[in-house]
This record gives sequence, structure tokens and C-alpha cells, in this order.
Amino acid sequence: MGEKPFGIVASPPLRFLVRKQKYDPATTAGDFTHALFRVKKGDTLYVRGPYGAQAPEPAVTNIMILSGGSGLALVPRLVQHFTVLGHIVKVFHGVRNKKEAAYRDLIEDYAPYTVVPDAGKPGRVLDVLEEALEKVDVSNCAFYTVGPDRLMEDALELAVRKGCDPRNCFASLETNTMCGIGVCGECECGGILSCKMGTFYDHTFLKAHYFNDDHGETQ
Repeated sequence: MGEKPFGIVASPPLRFLVRKQKYDPATTAGDFTHALFRVKKGDTLYVRGPYGAQAPEPAVTNIMILSGGSGLALVPRLVQHFTVLGHIVKVFHGVRNKKEAAYRDLIEDYAPYTVVPDAGKPGRVLDVLEEALEKVDVSNCAFYTVGPDRLMEDALELAVRKGCDPRNCFASLETNTMCGIGVCGECECGGILSCKMGTFYDHTFLKAHYFNDDHGETQ
């Protein structure tokens, strides 16, 4: 069936968060996750990696993390990493409904974890984030977001507008990964290969090389 890139939630044991895509047998749409969800205990899966680099550490105390949907996959390790380094971390996770919340045990041992259902308003988590930013010293705060492009762009713009340093505001890009070892160039963005140096890029870089006026469409 080929291979697809997924973020590692935890290890060991190796754990992933995979959202099953809509399957269309007439095309190749959703064929990989359809096959993956049919795997049974005792079957063999091959995994290569990991690729990319650790998220940049900011020289500030407070860190806010916002994720949407399956972007939650990167959050547990991100939270644990920054907490161990001495940062104060808060997590906000936007979901369509509370059933999408996952891995609470891997997050709440390290940081407050706020799940925000859309409740009829897609991206309602941004309203909650705005309230939280108004209660902290934004000059001593960094921001990380993982999720759909539109959500990440809006979240970064909100954080910068509230006073966070653009150099301390990061998004994780899901540029298409093929070889994973810096040869094919498929994951390139602004001259940087995500498989080698990503997946987190700061707001200044993203404004110049990724986000455009269509909000969430990539160049």
C-alpha cells in the first residue's frame, strides 16, 4: 500500500494518532488509512524514521500550544520536552466534538489541557486562546500551533496581534514528505527541507514563504 508520514505521539511503545480518511475504491483516496485500519494483531508494519528536528526552544518562560484535529499527535512530546526544560506550558485543543479528545494522560501530567469543541463555530478554540493571551505577559510567552493551515495561520496572527514576538510564534507544516532524508526535495519550503530541519517554522518565515492572502492555501 506504500507509506505515509505520521507524527509520533509517544515512545516507547511507539504510538501514533491516525485519522481514517474517507475511502473511495474507485480512486486511491483513503486507500492507505483504509488498509491500516484493517491491520490485525500479529500483522507486520514497517516504520522508518523519525525525521525532522526538535521544535526550537524559546528564551521565555511561558509557552502556549494550540492544536486542531489530528494535530494533537505532536503535542504530548512537545509538552513533555518543554516542561522538562523548565517552561510553564498550557495546551488548547480544538475539536469538532469532545469524542476527538485523546491522550489526556500523556498531557495532563505535565500541563493544563483545555479541550474546546467547535459547538457550531469552527475554530472556536481561537476565542479561548485570545482570552488566555490577555491573562499572561505576552512579552514572556511563546506560541506553537499544530493543525490545519487555516487554523494555524489565524492562531499565529492572533498571537502576534496580542503582542507575542513573531520569532517566538511557530507552526508545524505538513509539507509532503517522500524520501525523508533530504534527497528528493518534496518537503522543501523557502529553501528549508522539513524532513531535515522542520517541521516548526516561525511566523516571520511563514509570512514570507508559506502563508498567502488566501489564508491557508500554500504557495
